[in-house]
Amino acid sequence: MHDIEPYYNWRHIYISEEDERSPFYKREYSEFEFPVLHNVDAAENDDPSAVADKLVRQVSSPVRWLQTMQNMSSAGITKIIEIGPGKVLTGLVRQSIEGAEYANIENTEGLRNTLGSL
Repeated sequence: MHDIEPYYNWRHIYISEEDERSPFYKREYSEFEFPVLHNVDAAENDDPSAVADKLVRQVSSPVRWLQTMQNMSSAGITKIIEIGPGKVLTGLVRQSIEGAEYANIENTEGLRNTLGSL
């Protein structure tokens, strides 16, 4: 069995919240087509220049899952799609947002099924 290195090597990403050498600061973030909720502060963000700071803080901060879900619900979001292996987040959505529709995309078949149901 081999250890699999995660996509992000956290030693290199999180230097400190004040250190702009983090790779998150080296990217340019384009305008959003819709607001993004960051789980570091559970707040809506429509400012691409704030993304790097929020991602750096997210690496070392608690996830504000319940507040994020409540804010999504308050914003009228009723469909949630989890992308990636497993269904843990989908299960948490089921417990957090009453009446929400949810889907999980783990592979190409899941993507086709989800797109067909939207």
